[in-house]
Amino acid sequence: MNKVMWKVSGLLFVTSSLVGLIGGLLAAPQSGARTRKKMHRAYENMKDQVKHDVHDLQESVANVAQQGNTYRKNWLTARGLSEWEQGFLKFPSIAPAKITRWYSSDAH
Repeated sequence: MNKVMWKVSGLLFVTSSLVGLIGGLLAAPQSGARTRKKMHRAYENMKDQVKHDVHDLQESVANVAQQGNTYRKNWLTARGLSEWEQGFLKFPSIAPAKITRWYSSDAH
């Protein structure tokens, strides 16, 4: 989870830095065409950086989700539930009483 927070913080930092840069360019004493050209370059750089950061964030979230699923499966297997029985925990309304009784008393 810590990696995900760093990615989000980095994305916010880059975005806010580029917004500040654009604001500074708008306030700079130069021709309008030159300012627009700089703003366009800054926008393209920001767009590329945000795409890269979002991709990294998606990978981090997928990795954390995979680790959580692996941990849950190992935790349930260590407590004696087969994969078939573990599948019922996703749908407690159709699970055999043995499974729901065990899971609700031990896990919560």
